[in-house]
Amino acid sequence: MEQKKLGLVIDLEAENPDFWVDGGHPAFEGTPFEGQPFRVHCKCLSRTEIAALQRKVSKSVRGNTRTDDTAFGIEVFNASVLEWEGIGDKNGEPLPCNETTKRGLANKYWGLASVISAAVLDEQNQRAVAKDEEQKN
Repeated sequence: MEQKKLGLVIDLEAENPDFWVDGGHPAFEGTPFEGQPFRVHCKCLSRTEIAALQRKVSKSVRGNTRTDDTAFGIEVFNASVLEWEGIGDKNGEPLPCNETTKRGLANKYWGLASVISAAVLDEQNQRAVAKDEEQKN
């Protein structure tokens, strides 16, 4: 049987891939975190998960929906970070990565959380573009 050429091939059962982000990622360029010896293990979020996070931090004002970008970055951080290495507490001890420490880090150091979130979203966009290019070829 001849197989039809499809314009889009998807695997709905595939899990979202994960990846590591470190201080060398372009998102950290020009920040105090650039080149620092840490890395953060993140998972890609689905479009559905991202949309749910946006709704969670959005308000409707006179018919216009506005998203709190800082709150969105914190939510992306909390939802996507799986573990980290090279992040420590004030005593120089490794800081465990769990829901409590992620929330604490995101709330106290929201700048770091926002940059990690930007790196996560950038990585997802790059993967989507690469996958689209692969599909075209």
